[in-house]
Amino acid sequence: MIDKKNTRSIATLTLMFVLFFIFILLFSSGCNKDPFANLTPREAILKANKTLLSLKGYRLQVKTKIKTKKTQEELEFVGISINSDFLYLKGVFNNLTIEVLQTKNSFYIKHPLTGKWLSQQAFQFGNFNSVLQSPHETLKAIKNYIKKAKYVGEEELNGIPVKIVEYEADSFELISLFDNANTRLLENIYDKINYTAKVWIGKDNFYIHKMAINIDIYLKKGEKQSISSVVTIFDHNKKIKIPKEIQEFTNQL
Repeated sequence: MIDKKNTRSIATLTLMFVLFFIFILLFSSGCNKDPFANLTPREAILKANKTLLSLKGYRLQVKTKIKTKKTQEELEFVGISINSDFLYLKGVFNNLTIEVLQTKNSFYIKHPLTGKWLSQQAFQFGNFNSVLQSPHETLKAIKNYIKKAKYVGEEELNGIPVKIVEYEADSFELISLFDNANTRLLENIYDKINYTAKVWIGKDNFYIHKMAINIDIYLKKGEKQSISSVVTIFDHNKKIKIPKEIQEFTNQL
């Protein structure tokens, strides 16, 4: 049985898992009639992620469900990304407003009670935050953690023709990302991670329009957590305006 201290730790790490995988996907992430014809599914994902990095801006919505043996939580973020090195997300978790910001290679979260922005050093995750603050380094790891990938169909998404790629991540490589961050708490609590995802990629321009992520996390004491997220990306390559309060904060950095 997990005590209250560990329960709080697991809840906090669960939130960090959600944010972490969002960051991985968003910062990782011709002549032929079908531009996918000469690309393997894995190569298509990598090309779509590279295209996402090249955009001057886009908006996104993230809807997440977190299931444990006894509880089910829902988390929804809306946010913006600009020039691949700025990401701002705002949402609600456990009845608290959560705001996170990645800019200038640093990660910040707004304290839900005091309203003050805190840098990564304020969190007790050791070097875990270095994973979040280095999205371009994380992009390089994508080649390692895609275990299997396949095309699973085509459709129109909001009138846009898309190709759907499904992939499975290597849980060993995923855990290694956290091990490299020296997160002892993770080692003590989690046993295995199963990660699968689908990506809807525009056939005309390789824009990522939608992602569906499913993560099953097995605890060492036999319990299981499930996290399912749907990320919708829109306003690709548009000029995105930063909210005034966020702009004022970033100007002080």
